[in-house]
Amino acid sequence: MSEPVACRLTADAQQGRREEAAALMRRSLQSREPIEGGVRLRFRADVATERELRDLVRRERECCPFFEFSFAEGPPELVLEATAPPEARGLLDELFDPA
Repeated sequence: MSEPVACRLTADAQQGRREEAAALMRRSLQSREPIEGGVRLRFRADVATERELRDLVRRERECCPFFEFSFAEGPPELVLEATAPPEARGLLDELFDPA
């Protein structure tokens, strides 16, 4: 039996994580585009952004193991593709909403 599609964080912790992701996107996001099953995010490729983004993804894999992430690197950008099953797409959209 597969694991349920539910975030393991408390509501307060989820809000904090969304705020953290939004702050990172405000600082470094260059573009956001929908892809099948999720979103492609292009960030400025600098050491601090990469470190922060990889840490965010590592922690998201712990609380939401149903999210899938892949990185593509190379100047001038760092590309993150994030996908989720249909029933978790709302959680993914909330996390990567730059507003």
